[in-house]
Amino acid sequence: MMHIDVVSDFVCPWCFIGLRRLEAALAQACAQGVVPRVSWHPYFLNPHTPPAGEPYRAFMERKFGSAAAVEALHARVAAAASGDGIGFRFGEMPVRPSTRLAHGVVAALQAAGQDVGGLVPAVFSAHFLELRNIGDPDVLASLVEAAGLPTDVVAELARAPADITALTHFADALRLDGVPAFVFDRRQAVLGAQPAGVLLACMTDPPA
Repeated sequence: MMHIDVVSDFVCPWCFIGLRRLEAALAQACAQGVVPRVSWHPYFLNPHTPPAGEPYRAFMERKFGSAAAVEALHARVAAAASGDGIGFRFGEMPVRPSTRLAHGVVAALQAAGQDVGGLVPAVFSAHFLELRNIGDPDVLASLVEAAGLPTDVVAELARAPADITALTHFADALRLDGVPAFVFDRRQAVLGAQPAGVLLACMTDPPA
């Protein structure tokens, strides 16, 4: 069975686009009899975001230098996502959340053998489409419950957050400076929100 490792951050719009394209590629691969197993690994675009988050627009303008630069970025991302069924709501986003708890919850559930394949896209959607603060333990608990997974891990990690260094060991080993990244059978890496056809080729025609 092919194993795909995905490195991403929940506040990265390109990662959400990459997820949608991966889902499309997986559907096509399964139709061809290839059923990969997917593992999710954290990356922190802003590891020092306060637990409660911070105002979204102010953060973005500080990071990218001006309101015009932020608008241009949002326009590029929206155009790139136009064929992937994602209607980003950048202009309405109130909070730039911390993703530490969300990543910790996904990692803990995955390590316990739980299937997080439904939870991961739900967290992305909650942030980008539903405008919910995915750093809030109550929000995360509701997403975990809706995915049919045990919620006790949310309260546990809210009390004692997971160590970021331990969470990012996979991304650190790859020396990534951006996401998303897709690694196929630990042999072939694809960086960025590549088209579904590129990802599908990695699944169905891997290098010898």
